[in-house]
Amino acid sequence: MLELVPKPVRRIARRWIERRSFIPPSQGPANIHIVMRRRSLPSVQTVIDVGASDGRWLREVMRYYPAARYLLIEAQERAQASLTAYLKNNIVVPMETVDGLVRKHGLSGPFLLKLDTHGFEVAIFEGAVETLANCTMLIVEAYNFTLCPGCLRFHELCAYLEEHGFRCVDVFDTMVRPRDQAFWQMDMVFIPASEPVFQVAEFR
Repeated sequence: MLELVPKPVRRIARRWIERRSFIPPSQGPANIHIVMRRRSLPSVQTVIDVGASDGRWLREVMRYYPAARYLLIEAQERAQASLTAYLKNNIVVPMETVDGLVRKHGLSGPFLLKLDTHGFEVAIFEGAVETLANCTMLIVEAYNFTLCPGCLRFHELCAYLEEHGFRCVDVFDTMVRPRDQAFWQMDMVFIPASEPVFQVAEFR
C-alpha cells in the first residue's frame, strides 16, 4: 500500500511527523540525533565528555556543536589508544575534578556535560559543582540495576539531579540485557528545571 503513495508525498509526511516529535516505526528507538532534533539546541561553548572511550560519541555530538571546545576524559587505558587515533591532541590526566580541569584549561560555559561512568556519577558531580552551575545540558548513562554499593539507579539519579536543579527531558539508546531481556540502561538528557518545557503538565 505504501508503494502507491508518491515518494515526494512520503517525504513531506515524514517531515511533518518528525517536526511533531513522533518517531515513525521504521526509525526504531530514539538515538542522540532524534533527541537533538526534537527541540531547539541550548547554547554550548564547551562539551565535557567524561568516559570518552574511543571518541565515537564525540563524532556524533560535533555535528551539532562544531564550534565548541571539547574536553575528553577517559580513565581506561585500553580505550586511550583508539581515542588517540581519532584525536590530534589527546588529553591524558591523573585523577582530577571536572571543576579543576575546567579551570586548568581555561574553559568557559555554557557547558554540555556527558557522563558514561558506570555508576560513579555522584563522585564526579561532587567535583563539578561550579561546572554544573553553568550547564545547559547533561547527558548521563543511567542504569536500572545497582552496579556497586553507592551507585544510583536511574530514578535515584533523577531525584539527585532534581535537588541540583536539573530534570530529565528525554531518553535514548535504551538497552536490555541478553540473559533475560530486562531493561538494563539508557542515556538520559537533563536540562535546567527552570526551562519552560516543565511549566506545562499536560500531554498534547
